[in-house]
Amino acid sequence: MEADPVGESKRIVFKNAYLSDQIIAIAILNSEWKIKLLTPLFAKYLLWYLTPQKILKLSVIVLTIGNIGDFINAIRYLRANRTTSPNRIADE
Repeated sequence: MEADPVGESKRIVFKNAYLSDQIIAIAILNSEWKIKLLTPLFAKYLLWYLTPQKILKLSVIVLTIGNIGDFINAIRYLRANRTTSPNRIADE
């Protein structure tokens, strides 16, 4: 990065922008068949027409709507609950 900081920055932004656009495309399409068929095309469309600032705003919206924090906390709770209190099967 020290030799060509601008070129390296553009490469990193482009790589991450395409991944972010794929996530945004999946969130917008919201259908199994649409996601399978249209995600690559729609992600490239978004990459062409959105600025990095708009991609960031849409990514924040997707994360907020998805409520990833509560999902992760629920998984942690279920994992802890399952390991601390196993089901006992009584012999009759």
